[in-house]
Amino acid sequence: MIPSDEKELAIFDQAASVEQAAYDPYASAIAFEQVFKAWSGLSPDSERVKQLTAQLTATLNVYEKILAKQKYIGGNSYSLIDIFHLPYTAMLFNDSIKLGHLIIERPHVKAWWEDISSRQTWLDANKLQ
Repeated sequence: MIPSDEKELAIFDQAASVEQAAYDPYASAIAFEQVFKAWSGLSPDSERVKQLTAQLTATLNVYEKILAKQKYIGGNSYSLIDIFHLPYTAMLFNDSIKLGHLIIERPHVKAWWEDISSRQTWLDANKLQ
């Protein structure tokens, strides 16, 4: 799952950095505002959600360009980078968040999401909830 080829490893490392700096902070913060705050009886900060959504949208626009050239975020092989995206991307489709359209309206991102989210290991993990 982690490439051994130097060029592939560089692409993998770059993708890991992008996920950590430009995807997870926005997707996880949206989930915090829209889902986790409600669990604590708190109201979401709608202005913050709007800003986070704009930032996540910008990242997804870049992902669309990347995925037009390769099958997965970290290259042409399924890897940890794709696995890192599963939990919070799935939450975008949550009834409290309703941002799944950000994935669906980008054809390459949609194809990538359908691929990684239909893997048996992910389906099995979701049965444990």
